[in-house]
Amino acid sequence: MRMGEERGGIYAKRCQIRGPAWRRRPNSEMLLLLIFVDMVLLRPVVFGQTFPSTVELDLVFPSHGSWRPVSDFPIIFGIQNAAPALRRGLWVKWRLLENDFAENPDPISQGELNQSTSHAGSFLSSGSYLWVSNSSAIAKSVSATWNLTWTMGFYQNCTLGKPVVSPEVLGSNGFETHGSKDFITSSKGKTPIFSGGDPCPQFCGQIRIDSIINTTRGEACPVLKELPAGPGNACGFPISPTIANKIASEMKMSTSCASEVSLGYILPLIAFSIGAVGVGMSII
Repeated sequence: MRMGEERGGIYAKRCQIRGPAWRRRPNSEMLLLLIFVDMVLLRPVVFGQTFPSTVELDLVFPSHGSWRPVSDFPIIFGIQNAAPALRRGLWVKWRLLENDFAENPDPISQGELNQSTSHAGSFLSSGSYLWVSNSSAIAKSVSATWNLTWTMGFYQNCTLGKPVVSPEVLGSNGFETHGSKDFITSSKGKTPIFSGGDPCPQFCGQIRIDSIINTTRGEACPVLKELPAGPGNACGFPISPTIANKIASEMKMSTSCASEVSLGYILPLIAFSIGAVGVGMSII
């Protein structure tokens, strides 16, 4: 018993000696652990990302056809290779205009995606984004024809060797890419639904990140490159049966809801069957 007490006393003394020293001078194992926690759990890092990387915007819905003007009409975009781009200033905007009232140039509805509006922990290793937003204005309008416009760009680029506050536009597929689509709504139109057997999304535009350089302020700045006009790779935006069911469920909930909901939210999409890194990342 005495030996145990003595042993306990020795251990207690050791703890008294080592405790403060541990707090003052973390050993190498603790430093490595802290670095690992910071990188994996606290920062949205995409491991294995290589450049150049082409960011592509695709329109998933509305597709061709006439659609019923339901409450909270869904507007869905897919963004390939979005994870590294969103962390480096990528933004996407859409605007909805009434074609039947061309004298009114103001959009009846609009939405925006950028780093500040993306959910924390939604960056996925080798992943893409499925951006599901909606417009409650369509059901309130008497217009039957619509013009949906979109723009994708970067807040800054270092293509000229230094940060550029106002990105230089190098054509339709340059640092800002623009596009539009007309569609029709009718009381006799189809209810907006989605199935995995739907055709490929509509290609909207591409921007290539050629490389990443560090600015004098220590910020990672993308070096962007103009891409020649082309058909893109909208069919490369992968929609698994599970993802298709998720989209259909979200659209069904949106179209059957009579009340308005806040505009825009982002659903993370796994582009490949590999694990996601980060806190709060959901694998669909």
